[in-house]
Formats: sequence, structure tokens, C-alpha cells
Amino acid sequence: MPNLDKLFKPASVAFIGVSADRPLVASRTYRNMKRLGYPGRLYPVHPRAESFEGDKCYPSLSALPEVPDLAFIAVGAARTEELLLECARLGVPAVEIGAAGYAEAGAEGLAREARLKAIAAEADIALCGPNNMGFINALDDVIAWPPASTVRPDKGGIAVVTQSGSIGILLSQDERKLGLAYLVTAGNETGLTAADYLAYFIEDPRVSVVLLFLEALRAPERFARAAERARELGKPVVALKVGRSEDGARAVAAHTGAIAGDAALYGAFFDAHGVMVAHELDAMQELAVLLSSYPKPPKNPHVIPITLSGGEAALLADLAGHHGVSLAPLPPALAAALQPHIPDFQRPRNPLDAFGLGWDEARVEAILTALAFDPTYGTIAIAFDAPATGAADGPYAKAVAAMCGRLKDRTDAKFVFFNNMAAGGRSEDMRSILNRHGIPVLSGMGHAFAAIGAWAARACPRPPAPAPRKLAAILRRAAEGAESLGESERFEMLRAADVPMIACEAVASAGEAVAAQRRFGCPVAMKATAPHILHKTELGLVRLGLDGADSVKAAFAELSGKVAGTTVFVQPMAGPGVELILGARTEPGFGSVIVVGLGGTYVEVFRAATLRMAPIGIEEASGILKAGAVGKILAGMRGRGPYDVDAAARAVAAFSQFAAATADLFAAIEINPLIVLPKGQGVVGVDVVFEARR
Repeated sequence: MPNLDKLFKPASVAFIGVSADRPLVASRTYRNMKRLGYPGRLYPVHPRAESFEGDKCYPSLSALPEVPDLAFIAVGAARTEELLLECARLGVPAVEIGAAGYAEAGAEGLAREARLKAIAAEADIALCGPNNMGFINALDDVIAWPPASTVRPDKGGIAVVTQSGSIGILLSQDERKLGLAYLVTAGNETGLTAADYLAYFIEDPRVSVVLLFLEALRAPERFARAAERARELGKPVVALKVGRSEDGARAVAAHTGAIAGDAALYGAFFDAHGVMVAHELDAMQELAVLLSSYPKPPKNPHVIPITLSGGEAALLADLAGHHGVSLAPLPPALAAALQPHIPDFQRPRNPLDAFGLGWDEARVEAILTALAFDPTYGTIAIAFDAPATGAADGPYAKAVAAMCGRLKDRTDAKFVFFNNMAAGGRSEDMRSILNRHGIPVLSGMGHAFAAIGAWAARACPRPPAPAPRKLAAILRRAAEGAESLGESERFEMLRAADVPMIACEAVASAGEAVAAQRRFGCPVAMKATAPHILHKTELGLVRLGLDGADSVKAAFAELSGKVAGTTVFVQPMAGPGVELILGARTEPGFGSVIVVGLGGTYVEVFRAATLRMAPIGIEEASGILKAGAVGKILAGMRGRGPYDVDAAARAVAAFSQFAAATADLFAAIEINPLIVLPKGQGVVGVDVVFEARR
């Protein structure tokens, strides 16, 4: 494994590409490192210059008085390969390459990048880039950063990994004055990847929070291990993943040659490994502010915002669902305790308008105290307007800040302040009080709620993934002929894995079909299928509700001659229930992801589904089935239901185990529909498609 200490904490750095005549990247970075107090040795390299910035210039790397820890190569892509080969021969342990013209530049660039990758791997070089800007190690004064406007960052606990140089420049400004530990622009990640940087940063005890701006994950397995290690160390990780839209995905490919991937897949992957997600830069910044004060989640996910405006309270209620903020209702006892402080014609509710009887400091402190010592809420959010001018709610906010400071160490609840608008800045009087007590101040109602929602959700972590089941017999059978499994064999495999599937009998004649219908003793469905057929309905190969010999014979005659090479199957018709789709697909590097949503005729109408990395347990499956549109329908509505959610959860969990166990064999599996019967009657899958991996 390359030594990242040599990259981020080099004792000596060689700069290839400096020029006294032109403001090149190497020249600007050299000046910045020298100006900002780099404690090591700097070596400018130029084949013809005798000096640079008053320092001796060397004609080549080989001419240096020592082998540098880091070579900063800032020349065109055409010359970079020979310079990297020279680094390999000399034993240079770390290299930064800023040039573009690699994977993002088409076939020739891809080939050029592949050669760089091979050289770095063979020599065990910690290669940063190419197509990037460099890095900052603020903690150790290694500012390998080219912008001429670069200043020494405030030192702190925030580490940043970004696959965009421009975003790196923006975040390096540290507008919220949190203090930087590290910032690295990863570029094309020909050598080191975001996973490697994350793994390195979290092991530094000086780092408290890691922010990621990602276009794609090139090493998801390593990333998962690093994220799990961060969770073990209690260090929050926040990711902003771009490329969620079709246009965004194309922009990612044009920028670094990476494939952005499925947004829902990334969401499930991050959730599985404890990575918080931000969807815009301001929300990520506010989440960093919040985590800097409170790296641990609150005692529970429920939030109660306090405002001085009924209109703002209504707006907060509207935003809560969008940002995943849990506004649990006030318990009756707490509501009764708050009622004396609220006008008689109002009832206290969440969010809470604390201005109903006019401003009264003692009354507001009584409200805060009641909330702070009630176990219902993990977070008390103070939503005031306290701009930098000190106007609006500024005096009130200052008083409430002092109240929260007095209460903070006496309660498990977390206090968070935010201005409803970001544009006016923040009151310095309020901030100075809150800073003394370690209470964060966020900017903007929407950004604050996005941050609070992501942070508070960590109070209910994802249940630990169950150990994968050993499905040895099933795996042996699948491996013998994954592409040739017949319909009944697929059903049998799933039943063996504890996924309830309806009976399925192959028939070779009309007489056998009639006999099967009689044995089932109920109306039947008949299907013609073959291993190469994925969608039977689209080919007209399904007949439903057949009851009686004549209809069964007619269906057999029609189906058996419709498509060559098919086998006809007979199944009993399932009872009425809610139709779900239950699918799985194998994503290289990520693993198996399952999809649960409304199925049958609902699939195209609602397009509502939940993704999770497999396997999952019954508890998590139950949570999926009780949420959103699926949960409302399964709970029963308009005289129908309730339905058997417990049986459905067992089936989903068992299916996830099967999907995880067979990920090397099947690219995709889909049960559609899985019918959830009325409560107490179970579930049954009536159709399944397997797609073998190529």
C-alpha cells in the first residue's frame, strides 16, 4: 500500500514545471508553500533555469541532492509519463499530477492514464491525480495549492475530499471558519481514490469530520471499509454525490471520465455504511457546522423548533417532511405544562410559536426548560431571525442564547440555533454567547433543516445487517445451470430460501393441464416461458382466471404454439391482496441491492420503490413496508386490509439473503408481483425472472 504520509507530510518536495516567465501551476504552488511556512525542503526543477525565486534550480529529478518524498509534476500530459517513470526509478514515494488529458479525453487519454496507473502500482507510488489541483494539509503547513489568492487556513478538524478542483477552491475558503485539517482534490483517481483518502484522514486523531464531494466511487469496496471504520471511530462522514440527473451524469463523464451511477444505489450504499448525505453545498456546509459542535447524534430523532412567528412555524412544518425532520406531536402532559404560556385560544403544537402572549423572557425560559427536561425531543431548534445588524429578533435571540447556555449541561437535549434566512448573516452578540457554550448557529431555514434532518436521523441507526445465510444446496444447483433453470426450479429455489412462492407445475399436454387444474381445485393461471424469456406478459404468454377443462385446454393450445421452445406451466390463482415488486440486482463493487415497492399494475403508475443493500433483517424490512405509499396501503384503507405486513417482512428479508448469496450468479432477480394477503394469511410470489450474470 502506498505511503500517504509521504504525500501529505513530505519532508521534501520537488516541483517539476516551474517557470520564472509564466504563472504556471508549479510556480504558483512553489511560491505558496514557501510563503506559507512549509517546514521542509523545496527543490525547483527546470532543465535550463539556474534559479527560481532566489533558490537553486535543478535540471532534473536525478540531479537533486536527495530523493524527494513528493514530486509535484505540473507539465503537459505528453511529458508526464516519462517523469513518472523517472520517479519510479529513483524511488520517489509520492507524486502529484495536475495535468488533464486522460480518461476525460477519450480513447487516447484512457490509454495514457492506464500506463500511469501501471507505473504507480508497480512502484508503489502514492499517486494523487491527474486532472486535479493538489492538496492542503493545514495541520502540518503543507499547502500544495496553486491559487495565487491562497492564504493560510485556520487549523481545525474538517477534512475534505473532492473530485472537483473548483469545489476544492470554494471549500478551501472555509467561509464558516470551522478550521481545516486536510483538503485534497482527487481528480481522475488514477492512483489513490476517495476511499484511500477517507481511510487515511479518519485515522488522524486531529480529524473530527470528513466531507466528500463525489462524482463517482471507483473503489466502493474499499470505501465501505473506510466508512465502517469511521463509524467505529465515531467520526461523521458527509457525502454530496453529483450526477443524480441524466444531464448531471453526462457532465460527470465529461469532467473525469467516470460513470456517475444510479443515484438511488448510492443512497442505499451510503445509508448502509453510515454516511450522511447532503444534496447541495450549503446544506453540506451547515451539516459540517452542526457536526463540529455535536459529532454524536441526539438522544432521539425528534425535533421541536421554537419560533416567534406563526407563519414561520407553518413554513417549518411544510419543510419538515421534505428534509426528513421528525416533528413528533407534543405529549398531552407536556402540552398541558406549556399551555399557561400560550394564548387561551391556541393549543401548543410542534413547531411551537413562543410569541403568542408577547415577548416575556421568564415565560420563554419556562418553555425552554419544560422542553429540555421532557424526554420526547432530542433536538430543540431555535428558529429566530438574528442577522448581523442585530435587528429583527436579535435582542430576543441573545437572551435565548443565554438561557440555552444555562440549560445545556443540565439536559440531554441538543440546542441548535438557526436564522430563517441566510442572507443577513448572524448576530455577533448571539454567536459569541453560543460559541462559549458550544452551541451551533446555522444559516437559512431550508439548509438548517436539511442538516438537522440528516444529523438527527443518526439517532436511529440502520439495524446491523444480518450475517449472510449459508444456502449451499441452492447455490450448487444454481451454479450447475444458472441460465437453464426452468420456471418450477426457480420457484423451488426461492421456496427453499424461505421466500413463499405459489405452486408451479409444468405440463406437456392439454390433459396434464386439466389434471393440474383439478388438483389445485381452483381457478388457475397458465404461462408459457423459457429461460431466455424475461417478460412473459409483453409476449402475450400469460392467461389468468381459467376455470374448467375447456378454458384450460384452449389456453394450452394457444400458449404451447405461440413461441418456439417454451414450456407451459399451471399455477393456482392467488387470493386478492396488495401487489409488491421485489427485485435485486448485482452492482459490481457495491454488492447486491434489493428493491421493494408497489408492484403489478402500480409499478408504472407510482414508480415508488425503496432500495437497500442486501442482506437486511426482518426489522429493517418491516420499516420499509410501513413507510410511504406502501405502508399506507398495507395498513388498510377504504374498507380493504389491513394486510400481512409481518409475513411480507419475513419474505423481503429472506429474499435479500437469497440475493446476497447468489450475487455472483445472477445479475438480476425480480418477483412481480409478490402478493401480500390479508393480515394473518401470509404472502405469495406468483412470478419470477432470473437474469444470469455474463
